Amino acid sequence: IEAISKQFSPKGLVVVGVSEDRGPSVLKDVSSFAKEHGLTYQIVIDSINVSNAYGYINAIPTSFIVNKDGKIVDKWVGERGKAYFQATVKKCLD
Repeated sequence: IEAISKQFSPKGLVVVGVSEDRGPSVLKDVSSFAKEHGLTYQIVIDSINVSNAYGYINAIPTSFIVNKDGKIVDKWVGERGKAYFQATVKKCLD
């Protein structure tokens, strides 16, 4: 996802990661994970409001492509490879 973010950000893609982690050290844990893995895109902690806004997330990972108007244009559950992300994002940006 980091590579996809860097590849397509010049074309307007904005990647936002949503962490479903919980606990008293969630901010520290997520921040440490992002730093350790070199993640530069924004990551937010879901307080259930994000999940509710985009439909209940019942499996991780769940990925959404949301257009600039806030409409979900694609959604999938489960892991996908880089080629899938590239093709899907490219299709939505074109």
